[in-house]
Amino acid sequence: TVTSGMTSNCQNSSSQKRQEKKCLDFENDCTQVFPNQQVQVTVETIPNYCGLTWTSSYQAPGCISEDLRRHVPDCITGRLSYNNIPERKELSVKVFDMLEGHDYNVRLCYKNFICIGAGAPTLIKKEQPIKSVTLPYSRPLPCLCIEGWSAVMDAPRVQLCPFKDRVEELWSGITFDPLEETLLWEPSCPITAVAALCQEQENGVCLDLPQSSQNVSREKTLHNVVSVTRQQGHKEMKMSSQINATFSVGLCVKSEGSSECHATETQSVHVVSVTHLLLQLL
Repeated sequence: TVTSGMTSNCQNSSSQKRQEKKCLDFENDCTQVFPNQQVQVTVETIPNYCGLTWTSSYQAPGCISEDLRRHVPDCITGRLSYNNIPERKELSVKVFDMLEGHDYNVRLCYKNFICIGAGAPTLIKKEQPIKSVTLPYSRPLPCLCIEGWSAVMDAPRVQLCPFKDRVEELWSGITFDPLEETLLWEPSCPITAVAALCQEQENGVCLDLPQSSQNVSREKTLHNVVSVTRQQGHKEMKMSSQINATFSVGLCVKSEGSSECHATETQSVHVVSVTHLLLQLL
């Protein structure tokens, strides 16, 4: 028997007499394995007859099983429950089913590929009659999670994210620089999104400006792309872009008594990254 990361275990079973054309049953009562470990079992005769060998592999179940998480020490994570106290910005956390005989760590963290700590963990001593702790937070972000694990090396961890549906909190990361005429969105959680400039209509609907959308990974700056100035009796429109982009530009006229602007002439213009395009408006 061979398990990954361990030496092989060989057991011999002998027969006192030669058995002609009869089956022999061999039973291995126990082989110690760890969760999610692969085991390979090989059976052969000594001496080897006709190259006959039987081999089988087995994948031990991982800690995903609820039964293993409750009873196998290598899988026990403990269970967490919480009560949010928004007026004090606190989370009251209780721990159940801790690994017997060991202390327990609880902390707040920001979840990404791993959970990055938002402060030092709080230790719950195994002698405490009530296994609870109060954790203060600054903002109810969707990536803010409670993480708990036994105070032993390489202990598995359990996470609970109380505010995972509070995505509106991410909009607080938008600022405007009036000198540079830029909008800066710095989301507090790692997200994948598409951001675009839009023009708000009188009915409150915001229509996306053509070619202004950008993919957002962590931090994205949206720059002003159009400005209009008056020069010597005529207007000039300056277009700029941080990327190579093609815009649709058109003149429009508002009808009397109507808020809609009907295009009279439209043309496509190409703007090269970090350069400016000047258009005269007659």
